[in-house]
This record gives sequence, structure tokens and C-alpha cells, in this order.
Amino acid sequence: MLHALLAIRLSDSATAIEMLKNVRLLQYFDLAGLAESLSEVSEAIYRRTQQENDSTTKVATINLKDLVLIQGIEPTILTINRRSGFAQANALLAGLVRNIVHLSRVSSAALILVDTEVEAGSHTEALTRQYIDSETLSAGLELDTAFSSSTGQTLRLVCGSGTLPRTLATAFDCIVIVHNGFGRLPDRASRPEGTQEHIVEVVKDRVGPMVGLWGVWILNFPS
Repeated sequence: MLHALLAIRLSDSATAIEMLKNVRLLQYFDLAGLAESLSEVSEAIYRRTQQENDSTTKVATINLKDLVLIQGIEPTILTINRRSGFAQANALLAGLVRNIVHLSRVSSAALILVDTEVEAGSHTEALTRQYIDSETLSAGLELDTAFSSSTGQTLRLVCGSGTLPRTLATAFDCIVIVHNGFGRLPDRASRPEGTQEHIVEVVKDRVGPMVGLWGVWILNFPS
């Protein structure tokens, strides 16, 4: 699929194949599998970083970057939450978060992206949920976006019940959300066509002054 998308963009199948030589796809089915994949990636980046530091040709490789995209955390955590309870899910998630943070510290040239679900809801609904047992309801963690109001909609990070969303969000140095500016979110299930405009907004940034900044992201899809 990646090759087909690149070939369309580049109009050159051979170039697309060459670009994909540095791409690795690691599938997992539970948190243990994800932790193992993270350890494998961390070891590979650390080993290469050490080789670069010891190499006399360091200048030739100084621009090499690593991009790690982690997807599918929410359904994995929700499964553990249903089977083993909140305490077990939170303990495993906390351990996973530590592994992700460690991976982000292995190399200054590595960028770790965690793709998580966000849902929309009203402020009235969020206030009502505060009086319900937090361990039995997936209320999510409300995100402070400039596009919400006291009477409008709010966006929440969803990852199980209780404090699970907070456990996940606490480790992030930066949180960027994608929405349409009216408290609604892109529909991942539908097949995109034509031109779509989304708002990309920074709602948390511990390493820079990016909080509150937003821009329009225009995507063109083949019809």
C-alpha cells in the first residue's frame, strides 16, 4: 500500500521502492508485543548512534533522522481494561509509557509519534460524567483547545476508563490534535475524496512555545 501511494505521488516505482528500504513495519497484538517492538527499535537506534559517535565519518550521517509512529494503543488498553480491570491496565500502560519516553531519549534525532483517538462531546456531558464512577465510564481527558467554548463542544483524549487517558497524556511532551474547528473530528472510517481542510492545533508543549498555535491543513485526495 505504501509503495502504491508513493508511486502515485512520484510517478516512479523504482524511486518509491528505494525510499521504502528504510521503512520497517512491526505489528503487535498486545502490550507485550508492543513493548518488544519498542525495545527492538530502541536497540537499533542506540546501536547506530553509538557507531556514529565512534565513526570518523560522522559528518556524513549527522542528518539521519528516525521517525517512529505508534498506532493502536487504545483498543489494546481497552481489551486489558475489560479483561483484567482498571488497576492492571493502568500499571501496564504506565510501563509502556516509560518505554516510549526512554525511546524518545535514546537519540536527539528520533521523533516518536503516538496516534491516539480523540472524541467530541459537550461540556454539559463532561460535567455530568464527573458525578459517575470514573472507573466504569470512559469519559476521557478533556483537551484545552482554543476552538471550544463554555456552551460548545469539547474534545477528549480517549483511552479506557478512569485515569488511563491521563496516564497516557502525562508522558507526552507535545500534543497536537486534528479537527475541523467546530468540535468535530475527521471520520477515519470513510474513504476521503476531493479536498479536505482540517485544523492542526498544538494543545500541549513542554519543550517549546507552541501551545495555542494552529494552522489549516489542506489535503487533496483522488476522486
